[in-house]
Amino acid sequence: MKNRKRQLFLFGLLLLALAGTVYYKRGELFLPLHKRLVSSHDEIRNLAYIKLGKLSEDTKAPLVTDLLLHTQSQDENERRYALYALRKINIIDEGVKSAIHTGFHDSSEAVRKEAMASALNAGPTYFPQILKSFSNLNADLKSEFVTGVQRFGADAVAPLVETLDKEKPPARSEAAFLLWKLGRDSTQAYPTLITHLKDPDRQTRIYSALAVNVIRSSETKTLNVYKELLADPNWEAPHYAALEALSKMGKKAKSLVPLLEKASLKAADGFEQESYQRPAIARALGQINPRATNFKGLEWDLKNKSPLVRYRAALFIGDEEKPSVIFLPMLIKALDDTDDFVFARAVYGLGKIGIKESKRYHASLVQKILLSNKRMEKVKGYEAMAMPVLAQLETELIPHVVMLLQSKTISLPVADVSLSYSGSDALASLKPYLEYTNSDVRLWAALVLGKKGMMDDKVKRELDKATKSANPWVAARANEILSNLKV
Repeated sequence: MKNRKRQLFLFGLLLLALAGTVYYKRGELFLPLHKRLVSSHDEIRNLAYIKLGKLSEDTKAPLVTDLLLHTQSQDENERRYALYALRKINIIDEGVKSAIHTGFHDSSEAVRKEAMASALNAGPTYFPQILKSFSNLNADLKSEFVTGVQRFGADAVAPLVETLDKEKPPARSEAAFLLWKLGRDSTQAYPTLITHLKDPDRQTRIYSALAVNVIRSSETKTLNVYKELLADPNWEAPHYAALEALSKMGKKAKSLVPLLEKASLKAADGFEQESYQRPAIARALGQINPRATNFKGLEWDLKNKSPLVRYRAALFIGDEEKPSVIFLPMLIKALDDTDDFVFARAVYGLGKIGIKESKRYHASLVQKILLSNKRMEKVKGYEAMAMPVLAQLETELIPHVVMLLQSKTISLPVADVSLSYSGSDALASLKPYLEYTNSDVRLWAALVLGKKGMMDDKVKRELDKATKSANPWVAARANEILSNLKV
């Protein structure tokens, strides 16, 4: 009986709650339209938009004033819904412009995005207004605006040209930037862009030059701008875009070769997920000041006195989708190169060809690549590139590492990374070396197997002994592996 009463009581409460919700929502249906357009209830807002769609333009206009008040609400959803409603009404007066600009800097990401959608909805004639505060926008909004401008294509050019001619920096440079991003759609801006190659503002000159060469790749009036840009050692995206423009210009850009070669000497290289100046410059030079890229030409260039020429040859081979096996001997000889960047590109090229193809060179090749780890601090991501190259040897790699360890040609830390990228077959073939006569070899096998989680009594025994080693690196490594095992 008590349970029955309890159930009836709870059911009654549920009915009251539902009734209250229905009453509340029905009550909202009688609110003014501007309040329904910013309601927190989806169904109320949807009905309000149906009503809005039936109104004439004259009837919509008075809603703007009320919606502008909602854009100042403490509730972020209300601010967003108000901007959305103003976008649907599509009346752009000074009050709406002010609300959009305020929305750009709202604490809510959703409001900021709605403000940008509203700004783009206003069309190209509104772009000059946005450009006045473009430099203050966050990265996401800038990206959205650029994408939005690109959707308008050639229709966006006229207001951007107007900004380029009439506004002060940074609005002027931002207009040139957008004309560059519009690509060939900005063709009608070509005469204006040419005049801004001598603009007093540096950024405007740079973006105008890039835009000019997107429109007309052979135009050499931009060379002085690129000369100024590439002399700046602080590389950013425009530097790489300038190199691309010079590459398309080809031999017409030959006057910049000395500058590019000088910049290359101080440029970085690497194999991580980013752009590096040295390979970008070398590739550009390949178009501006080409050298022979047949077998004989590359062979001679890899022996050239100039490290830049040798680097270009090694880079060219590595850039091939599938380099020919005929390049193996010359790349293996390049492992004697004293220039770290040439050496690294030679290793990369060998990896693309496949070092299993070079059986008679395996011993010296393994030694040179393993020993190179010490000197490659300047080449970012070198180890993560080079060790998979060695891993191509699979089980054949192990005897070479054993020989180098026994002769003390390489140290345990160097040997430790040698199998970092090897597969399960190579690791399994390491187990017999846990009983090897040489203690360094036994320890190496235990460290590698332990690190890979292939633990057994023999591995644990060697690691336990290693924790008491006088060598700080060995003791720390063994303790690390054992502690990870406990976790």
